[in-house]
Amino acid sequence: DPEARTLCVQLDASTEQGELTNERLFLIYNASFTSQWVNLPPPENGGRWLRAVDTSLAAGVDFAEDGKETALNPGDHYIANARSTVVLIGKV
Repeated sequence: DPEARTLCVQLDASTEQGELTNERLFLIYNASFTSQWVNLPPPENGGRWLRAVDTSLAAGVDFAEDGKETALNPGDHYIANARSTVVLIGKV
């Protein structure tokens, strides 16, 4: 779609030794001037998605400290605000 302005990427969080963990990263890059509804894949092994970064949020809540990420509810989608970057972490 030549008009698409949103890109999503899912990455596994394997260790340097190549061992897979139960963690995943889901990145949303929304270059559109409008908010975009993004359907999320189910996390591995009954896990949940946590928001670590959302650049559209106010300073102080846009980047979460390690271990203080916000759980998504519901966890099956995310609405990425216009011209923003979102980083979600899938954890068991």
